Amino acid sequence: MNLLLLRAAGEGDHATPRLGPGGWWRGKWKSAPRRPRLARMEPAYKLLTVAEFFDACPRDRRRYQLLDGVIVAMAPPREAHQIIQMNLGFELGAALRSNRPDCTLHAEAGIAPAGLAGRDHFTADVVFTCAPPDPDSRGIVAQPLLITEILSPSTERDDIFLKLPAYQRIPSVREVLYVESERIAATVHRRAGDAWTPEELAGPEARLILATLGLDIPLAALYRSLPTLR
Repeated sequence: MNLLLLRAAGEGDHATPRLGPGGWWRGKWKSAPRRPRLARMEPAYKLLTVAEFFDACPRDRRRYQLLDGVIVAMAPPREAHQIIQMNLGFELGAALRSNRPDCTLHAEAGIAPAGLAGRDHFTADVVFTCAPPDPDSRGIVAQPLLITEILSPSTERDDIFLKLPAYQRIPSVREVLYVESERIAATVHRRAGDAWTPEELAGPEARLILATLGLDIPLAALYRSLPTLR
């Protein structure tokens, strides 16, 4: 909440009394100035709920997220990001068909950790869920089990410090995968009871294991067609 400091009524209209010899006030006595009053101000903009975000989001070619009630435009993904996203979707899809054919994958999936009344709506690269499709969901994935994000320099701070804690508060989420786009590396965050345990992977020989999908592949599989990355 913003506060505006106002000048007290009459303050500054007369000369300030001065203390004369012997501690006597010179000039006509005036009561001490009153304390400045504090007046409430409305925020410069209204923080939106997810429901309001759907109605207020610009209808153009760009993608947007709602971060703490503020609409934020997403930068177009770089080429490496796009290639990793396609490779990731291919590997997750193969595991889905083999191990969890009754479930679904969502690309560019909407995640609203606190629902329509919350103030966050994120777009995750690929999300895995076994909840049945809901035509009234407005693109929000219900009960995600696995959330994956591909880190980019422009989004890494928000992905780690803002989105990850929000993902971990969703009761259904069992794993969160963060894949780096400038080197062959990833981090798998796994729920263990009420706690979360991160596993850091690095290098083409590392193996990516996701229990939610029964996936076990070389990490390098996500970086096909990106031979310059190490």
